[in-house]
Amino acid sequence: RGNQYNEKMVGGKYLGGLIYTAVRELNKNNIFSRNITPLLNEIPTFDTMDISNLYINQFDKLSTSMSGFFHKLNAVEQKSFLVIIDVFIIRAAQIIAFNLAGVIKQNENHLDTLKPIIITAEGSTFWNIFHFRENTELFINRIFDYKVNFKIINVDNAPLIGAGIAASLN
Repeated sequence: RGNQYNEKMVGGKYLGGLIYTAVRELNKNNIFSRNITPLLNEIPTFDTMDISNLYINQFDKLSTSMSGFFHKLNAVEQKSFLVIIDVFIIRAAQIIAFNLAGVIKQNENHLDTLKPIIITAEGSTFWNIFHFRENTELFINRIFDYKVNFKIINVDNAPLIGAGIAASLN
């Protein structure tokens, strides 16, 4: 629901489901060495935490349903599945990088170039998926054809603090 397209393309709440839908569609197009529909029917969707754990080979942390699904794939299918996950995580980092690059571009002329532009980022996808933050920073640097001085930080309770500041300004 709603029009929060950016959140739905990269948010942890949606990323597992997007990958699940992609795997179903790719399966219809014979990307796997066999039809894995019966395996997909055993699991209603993919949880983003499972996706993250697969991405860093932490198989012992997988949910029972994801572990069952993944271990029923043959080695070639497992590799294809991991490549699909990688493509989605890289794509999500690129989308975030484009958004943050816009914020940096908007603000870089108003700041002292010796001090970094500080960006507060939140969300489990950004901070917990292996190398997501690093990939986002890499893509930001690739967007600009010059060195950009920025730093991405995590602030506990950032939305609550931001709401408090906004309320105090009105």
